[in-house]
Amino acid sequence: MVDFKITASNVNGEGPPSNVLTVYIAKKPEAPAAVSEVAINLIDTKSDRLSITVQWDEPLDNGAPITGYKLWMAEEEKSYKLVYNGAQRSDIMSFTVSAGI
Repeated sequence: MVDFKITASNVNGEGPPSNVLTVYIAKKPEAPAAVSEVAINLIDTKSDRLSITVQWDEPLDNGAPITGYKLWMAEEEKSYKLVYNGAQRSDIMSFTVSAGI
């Protein structure tokens, strides 16, 4: 964290300082460790759908608080899709999705 303020002066002296501007200097957070826990439940025997709860641990923040998480999922080697966008929810570290068997 770095704070800045500025003053100006003239022939009569130095004026009062400006308001402080704080700049937070930090790198992106570390990657979360692999999913720490998974709970799987069969929710529909006719369609073979599963309820999968994924839980993760907070990674190192590298100098700036974690502000949120996004969870991506790929089924059957298809492209990843965003299944949870908690970009503004750092307090939630688990999410339940539905997937086929």
